[in-house]
Amino acid sequence: MLEPTFLSPEYGVQGRLDLLQAASKKGAPTTIVELKTSKYWNTNKHGINQTNYIQTLLYDLMINQALGEGANVRSYILYSNDYANGLKYAPPEYHQKLEAIAARNQLMGVELLLGQIGADGAVDLAKATTTLLQRLHPGRIPKLSGFARKDHELVLEVYGKLNDLERRYFGAFLGFTAREQRMAKTGEQRLESINGLASLWLDGRADKIERFELLDGLSFASYEANTSMLTLNRPVGDDRLVKFRQGDIIALYGSQEQKVRPQDAIRSQVFKSTIISIHPERVVLRLRSQQLN
Repeated sequence: MLEPTFLSPEYGVQGRLDLLQAASKKGAPTTIVELKTSKYWNTNKHGINQTNYIQTLLYDLMINQALGEGANVRSYILYSNDYANGLKYAPPEYHQKLEAIAARNQLMGVELLLGQIGADGAVDLAKATTTLLQRLHPGRIPKLSGFARKDHELVLEVYGKLNDLERRYFGAFLGFTAREQRMAKTGEQRLESINGLASLWLDGRADKIERFELLDGLSFASYEANTSMLTLNRPVGDDRLVKFRQGDIIALYGSQEQKVRPQDAIRSQVFKSTIISIHPERVVLRLRSQQLN
């Protein structure tokens, strides 16, 4: 599979793999290959850039959760610039996984702090923004890489030259963007229980059908590799109304049964696709990631 997406609510991460080769039989390895076009530097004991290695650990967590611990995941990094020895095996290490999850939690904490800027009208916007940026000062992040440190310092330098009004505007825009991003992922849990992307696994089948947001029971008809056009047959006699239209971007994922279950979205690959046409008998999609077969 080329560029399949996996979602993991348990670990709070999602990722799109470059290549996933599923196990040919039970107990056989499930192989992940991540392509890197840049040169590797500051390598760890496995000969892999540490940030690339952490990425494979998070993929390992996601795939094992989706396919089960028997998935027997093997992760590799392919450095295209190294023709002689570019394929590196990235073995999973328990303590490194814990560090990766800890880093994820720290990043999530920063996102939540960003979302608080401007949320309380009683708090001074310029002061709240300045306080947060001071907490994120490069001097407080000892393991920050040189490139990231330069970016941090540039942001602080530019921010330091802003007047009070510009700082307020920057803080308001920063907080608004962070809240919008979080709402797109998790929704707004109020009267209508809008779950955003999380509705894929939080909302039940009946709720999705009531909102005309689900079309399940589809079966494979044909696939054209040169155009990435996938045709799926709808169930016989299926007259459900859906609000999908030509050009809509949808999430396509597999299910073992005709009636989809909420957890199916996190137990299989998710393919982002565009609707080409929709008819009572079939649906035609174009996969965003071309598959070879």
